[in-house]
Amino acid sequence: MKPANILFVLVALALALGAGGCFTERDNPKEERAILKAGQQVSADMVGWVAVPNTAPEMRKSAELSYAVISAHNVVPAALGGWVAMNPAFFAKLTDIKVDTPPATSGERWVLKPEGKSVPKEKNGWIALPFSEPKIEKHGDREMAQLCMDNIIPKEMHGWAAVSPENLAKLVEKYMGTGPGSKTTK
Repeated sequence: MKPANILFVLVALALALGAGGCFTERDNPKEERAILKAGQQVSADMVGWVAVPNTAPEMRKSAELSYAVISAHNVVPAALGGWVAMNPAFFAKLTDIKVDTPPATSGERWVLKPEGKSVPKEKNGWIALPFSEPKIEKHGDREMAQLCMDNIIPKEMHGWAAVSPENLAKLVEKYMGTGPGSKTTK
């Protein structure tokens, strides 16, 4: 083979490998998250991460209260870090607000593995991050969980409502002072 042909073959091979070997990258190298693009390959540092549809909790407001309604597979944004989520029955007991359950989100969690696997077309635009979900604490019929930034909401928490710690304190104070909680023995 002539040197010119060898050079042409090497350049063509390098271009083919470069085009096909685009690994997933973080949007911001300082963050532990990435938006997936179809056809990209799973990079070694993201093996084991979980991808979900890129959705966030829905913000709602009543006359007295701002709250978020969370859905399965939502990713908790920074603004809701530290908020407390509660099951609909407990939220209704504290607020007299009946939460309408949002429609189920499409798609399931997708675990990024093995290294080099291509991102499927249907996962384009999904968000990938290390797996973490809120820990649900149960006390009788009351279920609550503290939210942290980048938590992935599990199916068990679909339709729950979340409030800021300040609003939760006001709700509990009102409930214990004048609501049904005021009738408990002290």
